[in-house]
Amino acid sequence: MVALPDAYLAVVDGLPDAALLFRDGVLVHVNTEARNRLVQAGILPDGAALGDVDVTAAVVQEDVPLLRRAMREAAAGRAVPATRLTIAGGSLVVSCVFNPLVLDGRPYVQLLGRDVTTRAAAEQALRASEAQFRAVFDDSPIGVAIVEDRRFAVVNEALCRLLGRPPEDLLGRTGEEVTLPDDAPLKDDVVGALETGRAAKVQRRYLRPDGAVVWGELTAIRFGRTPDGKGRSLVHLRDITAERQSAEHLQHLALHDTMTGLGNRALLQDRLDHALAERPERRRGLAVLFVDLDGFKTINDGLGHAVGDRVLQTTARRLRSVVRPSDTVTRWGGDEFVVLMEGLEDAEEAVVVARRIEQAVAMPLQHRNDELLITASVGIAFAPATEATTAAQLLHEADAAMYRAKRTGRARHTVFDAALRAAAARRSHVESLLRTAVSNQRIVLHYQPIVRLSDRRIVGAEALLRLRDDDGTLLYPDTFLDIAEDSGLMVPIEHVVLQQACEQAVTWSDAGHDLGISVNVCARQIALIEDFEAQVLKALAVTGLPGGKLTCEVTEYAVLDTSERTVAGIHRLKEQGVEFSVDDFGTGYASMTYLQTLPVGEVKIDRRFVARAEQDRPAAAIVRAVAGLASELGMRSVAEGIEDPSVHDLAVLLGVGHGQGYLYSRPVPAEDFLALVGTAPV
Repeated sequence: MVALPDAYLAVVDGLPDAALLFRDGVLVHVNTEARNRLVQAGILPDGAALGDVDVTAAVVQEDVPLLRRAMREAAAGRAVPATRLTIAGGSLVVSCVFNPLVLDGRPYVQLLGRDVTTRAAAEQALRASEAQFRAVFDDSPIGVAIVEDRRFAVVNEALCRLLGRPPEDLLGRTGEEVTLPDDAPLKDDVVGALETGRAAKVQRRYLRPDGAVVWGELTAIRFGRTPDGKGRSLVHLRDITAERQSAEHLQHLALHDTMTGLGNRALLQDRLDHALAERPERRRGLAVLFVDLDGFKTINDGLGHAVGDRVLQTTARRLRSVVRPSDTVTRWGGDEFVVLMEGLEDAEEAVVVARRIEQAVAMPLQHRNDELLITASVGIAFAPATEATTAAQLLHEADAAMYRAKRTGRARHTVFDAALRAAAARRSHVESLLRTAVSNQRIVLHYQPIVRLSDRRIVGAEALLRLRDDDGTLLYPDTFLDIAEDSGLMVPIEHVVLQQACEQAVTWSDAGHDLGISVNVCARQIALIEDFEAQVLKALAVTGLPGGKLTCEVTEYAVLDTSERTVAGIHRLKEQGVEFSVDDFGTGYASMTYLQTLPVGEVKIDRRFVARAEQDRPAAAIVRAVAGLASELGMRSVAEGIEDPSVHDLAVLLGVGHGQGYLYSRPVPAEDFLALVGTAPV
């Protein structure tokens, strides 16, 4: 045992830290704290001498060299920095200070050890957290930066790639310096949000050194201040260039026609609404030009849709080439286009452009070895700056003017005027009547007799549609059929006509009159053959009318448009006994082949041939030929428009079997028709 100064012992025994004293590398003294630690570690068993203790056994193997080196340095009288050693077992970390001492003239080495396990763990966690943050920061696929006083202080690689600049070109610069000048003012939104403690989020464009522009979504949050009190923020910058381009592409698709590249109805509506709103302020009028191609259906149906598409694309380019740069050209649908012209003094400026459109469209289009010729009918609606109007009204007026141009010869333009306004108002009223025709019971049927010419007996009736107006007057087909067809309202009306006509035929049959009933069928009904077939079978089933008593009259145009599916549907109805008649035969271009392939039981000779047959030998020849053809094919022939006895007699002479016309009766209500039916000829 080494005798130590009392002063030394008094000091070390009161220390909370472990104090170990070595002489020549041998442990000669420990204070209470050190003894407890050594005992707990199993290094100082009861009764063991201090000199036998190997202190290196108290630390983990990898820290033994550190301990020995520190001991040597201290023994040589050199200063040793504090050294952290992990106690064997790895549960404790001790910070060790090695002090060279001289006590009573003899050299010693003192080891003071303090338990820093908790602090070491915290420091390790902090280092791990910092390493993790650095890894996330550096490896993030999203641009990340720490901004101090609105200048880049730290940037990651992703941010440099996005902005196309190396770190040294970004550090110390503000975000506005690399932002597209037009978007630089957005910085105020960012600064304002951060100053009030909110997260900032904006989308803006950045300019790369090579001139490329990229879209970035910037998100910034404030996280404290620099030592000198300036704001510090964490910034995320995400590349949204592809997203913006995709959104812009979808927006373009939503507002443009994919075939021609022109704007569509949605774009036109937006531009027109905007133009109408600005018109009073600009003190200028505007015009809508409705352009419809004449003869496009013939080209599209005859040469195919590919050629039709090419015509539409060429027309679109020609329209763009002749309008003013500020004008909006859109495709309304099908072969219809609409041009919006703003800032006009009067309608004449629109007329000038309309003439250019007519000339451009009329230029021949080369197709193989031929030239395709097509023209345009243009309707113009002009709205002065002081006149109240709506987009719907202008489009309606331009459409009405275009139809006037078509009816008066095509390949021309018409400006909407007072006369057209009255016609448009009338058309609008009629369309309103048609829309409520079924629900408000506006449908009225009159019946015209079909007479067997040989004895002038009534053998059937044609159901003819009338439309009841609000004041009770009846409108005739020439005032509403075209409107009904154009607006797609004819089919539901014809369903009601079919049902009522079948019911009337059954009523006559119950009264003892065996009469057939004929109903007119529009082209759209024939095109939708499955729906029409279902309606016919339903009407027959509900009313109990035999299929053989119903004749469906279709025009030559509808016959020409029949597909294999349509023909199959007509054959199925024929199997149920339903007859089909070709109305106004001779006025169209129906091939005689159709009379062989379709189950047609009747041809109705157009009234224009019948009326001229007495004075016009070619007309008489046509009547005779049609009647003869019908007879050879086993069909019934009906001469329409017989108005005097001499025409009746000539029709008989020419071989026609049946007739219809004012000579026998005008179309009359159902109750008056019974007065015509009897045993006596009409």
